[in-house]
Amino acid sequence: MTYDVTDLAELIRHHLVFAAPDDRRASQNLRQLVAEVEQMSPEPLTQTAEWLFCDRCGCSVDLAVLAWDGSNFTADGGFYCSDCLPESEVD
Repeated sequence: MTYDVTDLAELIRHHLVFAAPDDRRASQNLRQLVAEVEQMSPEPLTQTAEWLFCDRCGCSVDLAVLAWDGSNFTADGGFYCSDCLPESEVD
């Protein structure tokens, strides 16, 4: 028999949360489960956010949302958000 994620969540809720004698034990059960599941993952489950700050206005921009073509960077190595990118740098 196969289970989907919703089925597994219900099994976890029933056996690890509702069956626990108190909230503390339920939390311990869930912490242990998360640690075990995390070890099964073929790639990291978390990702560190990296930020750059605009040289002109100082706003912070997550590297994950930058243009792939590097158009937010100037020839001299400066970084500008989309609103502050100098017109001479825009193609």
